[in-house]
Amino acid sequence: MKFSGHRPQRREDGRGWMLQAIVLLTIFFVSYRMGASNVREEATKRMEGIDGRVMALAKEQDSCMERVLSKSETGNVSSAKLSDLNAETASLRQATEEENGKTSECQAAIVSEEGSQEATLSANKKLLEDVKKEHATEAAQLKQFSGKSTRMMVLMLALNKLKKEHLQLLVAAGIKPPEYVGGEYLEQIVDRWKKISTDPANKNESTPLFQRLDKIRPVNASAELWYGVPRHISVLDKYDKDHHALSVLLHKKDGSGNWIIPTWKGRVGNTPIKKGAFIKQTASDVPIRTIFSQIRSLYAYTICAIGEDYSDFMFPNLFKSCEDCPAQLMSDYIEVPTVHFCVECVPVHRLPEFKFLCMGNTPELQYGSLLFWRSRSRIKFKSRLLDAAEEWMREEMNWTPNMSLVTIHVPVVENCSNRKETMMFKKILETKVKHLTTAKYEQCAPPLGLVQAFIETTAKQLRVQNKDFKIFISAPTMSDESWGKLRSQLYAHKRNMFRYISVASKYVTTDMEIVDTIIAAKGTHLVFGRYDYKSVQIAEQHMLFNNLEMRNGSVW
Repeated sequence: MKFSGHRPQRREDGRGWMLQAIVLLTIFFVSYRMGASNVREEATKRMEGIDGRVMALAKEQDSCMERVLSKSETGNVSSAKLSDLNAETASLRQATEEENGKTSECQAAIVSEEGSQEATLSANKKLLEDVKKEHATEAAQLKQFSGKSTRMMVLMLALNKLKKEHLQLLVAAGIKPPEYVGGEYLEQIVDRWKKISTDPANKNESTPLFQRLDKIRPVNASAELWYGVPRHISVLDKYDKDHHALSVLLHKKDGSGNWIIPTWKGRVGNTPIKKGAFIKQTASDVPIRTIFSQIRSLYAYTICAIGEDYSDFMFPNLFKSCEDCPAQLMSDYIEVPTVHFCVECVPVHRLPEFKFLCMGNTPELQYGSLLFWRSRSRIKFKSRLLDAAEEWMREEMNWTPNMSLVTIHVPVVENCSNRKETMMFKKILETKVKHLTTAKYEQCAPPLGLVQAFIETTAKQLRVQNKDFKIFISAPTMSDESWGKLRSQLYAHKRNMFRYISVASKYVTTDMEIVDTIIAAKGTHLVFGRYDYKSVQIAEQHMLFNNLEMRNGSVW
C-alpha cells in the first residue's frame, strides 16, 4: 500500500486560472497599446495632409489677391474679371474654412480617442491589480495548505511506530534489520498487519485486531511499562517549583503584569492555522459542542503530542455552541502551542490508528499525572478573557486580591442516572474535597436549600476568622425568581452576592461562559459538581492558579 500526497484539484485549477488571466491581460494590454499607436500615427498623417492642402490654398489665395491688387493699381482690370476674381477668392475662403473645420474635427477625434484609451488603460490596470491581489491571496492560502489530511498524518505516524516496533523485534530475534527502510518496507508491515487481522484464529473476534488494543503487546512490555510509560500512572500530588517550573506552566502573570503565554518546542501560543484536505466541508460538518467539550477532546491530542513528542497534530478549529449559532474558532478563545488548529479538516482521536499511536499516553491513563499537567498547563484561556474576568470582579464586586471569595457553581446535569463521575473527581479530588450530599439527584441539580446552607456555613467560618469576603454564584440556568428568593433568604449577605450570567441574557456567548468559569475558579472557597465538564474546567483552572492545589474545595 503506497501513500502519496494529494492536493485538491480545485487549488491547482485556481492557480492555473490565475496565471492564464495574467497572461491574457498582459497580451491584451500590449495589443491595445500597439493599436492605439497605429490610430495616432494615421490621425497624424491625415492632419499633415490637411495642413498641406490648407497651406496650398492659402498660397493660392495670396497669389490671387496680389493679382487683383496689381490689376486694380494699373486700372487694367475689367469689372467682369474683378467679379471673377472675387468669386474665386470667396470659393478659396470657403474651402479654407471647410478644411479648418475638418482639422478641428480630426483634433477633437484624436483628443476623444486619447481620452478613451486612457480610461480603458486605467480600467485594465485596475483589473490587472485585482487579479494580482487575488492571486496573492490564493498563494497565501496554498501556503497554509498542509498537503495532507489529518487521518493521513496519523496513519504515517502509526506506520513509523510499527516500523520501529518491527525493527526491535528483528533485533530481539537475532535477525539483521534491513539497511534501507523505505516505502516498500512499510507496505510489507501493512500487509503483515492485515494478515494478522484477518487470521482465521481471530474470526470469532467482533472487532479487527487493529482495534483490540489491549491484545497488542509491545516489545519489552512488562507489568510496569507500556510503550515506555508506566501502566499505572501516579497522580502528581504536589507542585515543586524547583522540579516542575519549566515543565508545568502555571497560569500566572509576569513581572510586567501580563499573562504568561504557554510555550512548547520553540512555539509561543497558537501556531498559524493550517488547512486540511476536507475541501468540501460545509456548515453541517461543524460539530455542535460547548467550548468545554471541545477542550476535553483536545486533551487526547496534547497529551499524546507531548508524551510521544509529535509536533504535527492538527485539531479542527471550527465548532458551534448550538444548531442555529454561528461557527466559532477555538483559536479565538484559547492558546495552545502543542497542536495546530486547522480548517477543512476532521477529528481523528477516535480512529484506531490514533489510539494505537497514542497508546500509553491517553487522558484516561494519564489524567492527574505530571504528563497531564504538562499538557493541561499549555491550554490557556486568552489573556483578554482572563483580564475581562478580573476587571468585572473589581468593578462590579469591589473585589481585591486579599479578599476571600466564595464561588458556587450550580450545575444542571441531564440524564443524571446515566452519568459517570469525571476523571477530575475520581482521580484527583475525591479524597481532597468535602462532599455536601450523597443523593445523586442533588449532585446533578443542587436545590436552593443546599446552596443556601453552604453559603451560611462558609460565611460563618469567615466571620469567625474576621475576613472580608464576596460571594459569586455561577448558575446560568437559575431563574430570576430563584435568584431573588436566594438573596432574600440570605438577606445579611445580599449586598455581597453576585452573578455574571443570568437567564435574562438573550444569548449566552462563549466569551461569557469562559469569563464565568474564570471567576468561579478564582474562589478561595469553592463548590462545583462531579459530573459536568464546566465543573472540571473550574477545578482545573483553580489548581493552575494555585500551584496545582485545591484550596477549600467542596463538591455537590
